[in-house]
Amino acid sequence: MAFVHCPALRCPSDGSPLVLHGSRLGCQQHHSFDLAKQGYANLLLNHDKRSNDPGDSKTMVAARRAFLGLGLYQPILERICDLVLPKLPPAGLVVDAGCGEGCYLEGLWRCAVASGIDTAAVGFDISKWAVSAAAKRFPATWLVATNRRIPLCSAATDVILDIFGFACPDEFARVLKPGGLWLRVGAGADHLLALRKLVYPEVPERSVLSTEHHGFTLLDTHRLQFALPTLAQPVIDHLFMMTPHYFRAPAEGRAQLADCHRLNVSADVVFEVLERR
Repeated sequence: MAFVHCPALRCPSDGSPLVLHGSRLGCQQHHSFDLAKQGYANLLLNHDKRSNDPGDSKTMVAARRAFLGLGLYQPILERICDLVLPKLPPAGLVVDAGCGEGCYLEGLWRCAVASGIDTAAVGFDISKWAVSAAAKRFPATWLVATNRRIPLCSAATDVILDIFGFACPDEFARVLKPGGLWLRVGAGADHLLALRKLVYPEVPERSVLSTEHHGFTLLDTHRLQFALPTLAQPVIDHLFMMTPHYFRAPAEGRAQLADCHRLNVSADVVFEVLERR
């Protein structure tokens, strides 16, 4: 799918505007970024990488796509649309910080279009595999980038989605317009509790989302709980691979998961709606 150029793009090296020239993006300081044939731009600078292949691996992205493609997290998408669409202005810009393979941004964009709202969308992630998959979904500005250095102009964004991601409040505040919204979506205390009990000898306590962020006012908090249908393999593995537990679970827990052929698990998701002051 062809790359969609967003006028708010800025160079990650010097902050000047990025202009599209054929198959590359360039700035006035002669920094240049080639577009991938899949329809995205890689704006992640080398010193922002913590490894040669940061973020979710190709295998993890495939697992996420397989699980989310089943529609089991559809209630989460519906709640996102319910919270964002009434506050989205005409010709607004929605940014998904840590977009993964693009499921939620696509769902919100399609709901906006169906509601007659003309919306521009930017999705970025540090995983090139995730962004490559996302770029196949719908026409948007897809970027490999970090939310520690968002390649967008200041005060250019109407809504930031932060879905099971890593918040960077200072950068979110910089790119949001005054009155813009930050929708933060995170795991509640009982999220995937049955899975966590399976892979940990003692289930670690969940950290509570912090609502104290300079420059933001908390407008509302919602909690969504729902049971998933009984899961079987390989869906159990797909779910495991798209969670942080994939990195943290001990070997004993992984072995127990491999022997699990049926799993009844529930989602517990917290939504925070914050406004840029």
